[in-house]
Amino acid sequence: MRVPWRRRANGDRRSAADEALEISKRQREHARERRHEFEHLTHRIREIRKVNHLAEAFDRAFGEGR
Repeated sequence: MRVPWRRRANGDRRSAADEALEISKRQREHARERRHEFEHLTHRIREIRKVNHLAEAFDRAFGEGR
């Protein structure tokens, strides 16, 4: 009887571990892409909030003098 871990690897077949590593790599790359998109979005939101706060400050400062 042969022990399963001593089987010789067939060049055409990929082991479950190799497939899991490949899936993990793809998921990591996808997460990196999503992180870049998320950081870009948060930067845009921060810029919009700064502009809105500035506009509100102008309204408070100059709106009372109407």
